[in-house]
Amino acid sequence: MSPSESEIYKINNLNEVHKMRRDEMLNSDFRFDHLHDTDEKDIQELLIKNYKVFSKSYNTLGETSVVTTEFSLLHNFLLQTKPYSIPLKSKQYAQQEISNLLEAGIIEPSSSSYCFPVIFIKKKQNPNDSNCEPKFRMAVDYILLNSITETFKICLPKISEIIKNIAGRKIYCALDLKSAFFLMKLRDEDKRKLAYCTEMGNFQPIRLPSGSKNST
Repeated sequence: MSPSESEIYKINNLNEVHKMRRDEMLNSDFRFDHLHDTDEKDIQELLIKNYKVFSKSYNTLGETSVVTTEFSLLHNFLLQTKPYSIPLKSKQYAQQEISNLLEAGIIEPSSSSYCFPVIFIKKKQNPNDSNCEPKFRMAVDYILLNSITETFKICLPKISEIIKNIAGRKIYCALDLKSAFFLMKLRDEDKRKLAYCTEMGNFQPIRLPSGSKNST
């Protein structure tokens, strides 16, 4: 049976993402100074060979369908707040971040009747680097929404069982998912509930945002 147009699109899109991941990956992204020379060569070859699993930008993020978070509300009263003013020192970052999220298909313009404010939190800087430009993290203030959101529960395995399953191995690896929240798609009916307002306009997430009750 021949693949459908949607299946062909997904395959072509995935191939394009893999190409972008390969192009943005550099040897300098990895640190090998704690390895012996022979181990360094083997690990380096393994990492470069598996470039498809690495992402450095929003545009090359993957997605998972293993679990879909639900946002069921205790009542249907619409919640709206005015946007917070954006400090001048973080305004340029705010504009760029919104633009990047739109381009990557992580958010979209919104006309939802729900609306929550955005804040930009300054990240900790290296105290020894006085010339380092300040960096910020965007977050949505979902306090009101969280107060009326039913808790979405999922059963997780016991840590003790996980440790038993990995016991006796020689090499262990710790992995960090790039922008992990953004790997999970939202249900269509939940996107409007998580809409937020900024000085640049109103937007709603397509992927799971941080800060909401059921994001953790």
